[in-house]
Parts: sequence; structure tokens; C-alpha cells
Amino acid sequence: MAIWAPNHKMREPWRFIVFLDEGKQHLVEVLKSEKEKGKFPRPMKPERLEQLLSIPAFVVVVMQADPRPMIFEEDFAAVSACIQNFQLAAWERGIGILWNTDPTIYSPTFHAQIGVKPGEKVFGIMQIGYPDMTPKAQQRTSVEEKLTVITDFAKRKPITLRRHPL
Repeated sequence: MAIWAPNHKMREPWRFIVFLDEGKQHLVEVLKSEKEKGKFPRPMKPERLEQLLSIPAFVVVVMQADPRPMIFEEDFAAVSACIQNFQLAAWERGIGILWNTDPTIYSPTFHAQIGVKPGEKVFGIMQIGYPDMTPKAQQRTSVEEKLTVITDFAKRKPITLRRHPL
């Protein structure tokens, strides 16, 4: 489902590295090692290490980072849509996914130790498993507060939104 995300000229700019079993242990050890180098906000506490090891699977999502800004942005949007598709399809099956963008994802040594190729950007570390509990939905800003409708640009007069009768 994830790879059905729209992507310009079918570039399919994503790649996935899945960590299970001993591979998961390796990923967590690399994350811990990166934190211990002192370049990141806080070291990994033992309880966090245990929590990470209890997660059934990790998927690192990477994107080929094109140096051309327009292509990079199109691919960035495509990979974001791919991840959302993945999350929605998983949620439909009762699987929880947390999209983690820990600062370590920018570390070249982290990249080298988990198999990220030169020229690739780590998009995030997806933590995957069956949740013990479902978090409550957070309040969202209404669309009316985020929407501007222009009917006559010269007048720039805002309009009031009304629900369309279906």
C-alpha cells in the first residue's frame, strides 16, 4: 500500500531497511552508541534502551537525495506520502507505527553502520508493533481557520464558508 504514493515521473525515491531480531538489537546498539558520543541532546537511559528493544520491528525509510531542489522537494513529498500510506494501512490492521526523526538520523556514522548508501537521506525510523493502548486523538485546528478562498483577487474580500448541502 505504501508504494502507491504519488511520485513524479514514477521515480519511486524510497527504500526501506527492516530491522528484526538480531538486526533490531544492532540498530538499537548503534542508536545508543551515537547518543553516547555526546553530539546529541541526551544520552540513552537504560529504560529507553529496554523500551526500544521491546519494539517488534523497525523500518528505516531512506530517500535518494537528488541535488536539484525541485526534484528533492518532489521526492520528499512522495516519501512523506509513502510513509503516511504505510501508517494508514498498518493502523487499519491494528498495527501501530511511530515515525521517529531522532537527531541521530543525520549522523554519517549512523548511516554507515546501518547500511545507508552515499547520497541517501534517512527520512525516519519507523517503530512498528501492536500498541498496548490507543492514544486519544489530539484536537486539530478547524479547516476554516486554515483556509482562504479568493473569488475576486482585486477586492480580496474574505468569504464565509458554508456547508454544501449534499
